[in-house]
Amino acid sequence: MGKLIIVGTPIGNPDDISVRALNYLKEAKHIVAENPDVFKTFINGLGLDKSDANIMYSKTWPEYIGEEPIVNDVLELLFNGEDVYVVCDGGMPGIADPGGLLIRECIKRNIPVVSTPGPSVIASAAVSTGCDNGFTFLGFLPKDQMIRLTSLKRFCSNPLPNLYLLINQKDYFIEAMDDLIKIWGDRNGALCYNLTTSRESIVYGKLSFLKEHWLNHFVDDNEAMLVIDSISGNMVLPPKP
Repeated sequence: MGKLIIVGTPIGNPDDISVRALNYLKEAKHIVAENPDVFKTFINGLGLDKSDANIMYSKTWPEYIGEEPIVNDVLELLFNGEDVYVVCDGGMPGIADPGGLLIRECIKRNIPVVSTPGPSVIASAAVSTGCDNGFTFLGFLPKDQMIRLTSLKRFCSNPLPNLYLLINQKDYFIEAMDDLIKIWGDRNGALCYNLTTSRESIVYGKLSFLKEHWLNHFVDDNEAMLVIDSISGNMVLPPKP
């Protein structure tokens, strides 16, 4: 029986790769990656030649395909004693990135799953905004408004700060922020961009301010992490300049 090995990769700073992750990628014969161009750039940047490896792509962007088409191929390899390594475009597979479906299918079949720690935008956002007494990560704020409103109503009284990923899409962002303010009120929060990179930026303020700031400064940037204060209002904000 082979092992499904989850390999955490750098979010944006290649220097964040661990020795263990690098060694795994060197030895990997079967790899599940997210998108071809991103993976090739990543591998080339590490100076690795994986031209002889069996690379299977889940291709989640720009058109979602997901993991389902390759699940059976991966399971067959694992049952034949081959290890399969899973990487995403950056960060930890299975946390708001491909990997979760494969992990669950392996657990059902008692196939070993090994997780290699790696950079996490979630942990980085929580640490950088002072969420040291716990937080709730809620994944991507849903695109569908009905699903989004249901989720927001469920967690509006959460005693812990809430962390959401936001897709870089203007209409979605405006509607999502408007729904947040409508259901949760104009709470304090923080928008985190490009964490771990040289362009890292964190902006604090009321949700209405964060909405306007994003529209004025980051509309063409990558997806952001939104940290929202708890119902108890414990988030510490920096002094105004």
